[in-house]
Amino acid sequence: MTALAMDVRELTFDEIDFVSGGNWFSSLGDAIAAAASWLGRVVEAGVDWFFDTFTVSYNSENDGWTITSK
Repeated sequence: MTALAMDVRELTFDEIDFVSGGNWFSSLGDAIAAAASWLGRVVEAGVDWFFDTFTVSYNSENDGWTITSK
């Protein structure tokens, strides 16, 4: 009976990139860029909704901000 020997060790990022055909890091970068872009659009839509729904003004008498519904 023959035993199979396995090389169990940690791979470096260069080795992972080489094994995956060089696309691993570009795919990861694309995924991060897509997530950041999506998050930016969500934040922008939230800010637009907030300022369309509420009026924000600075009250110098109370030294504070006032938020009122439109």
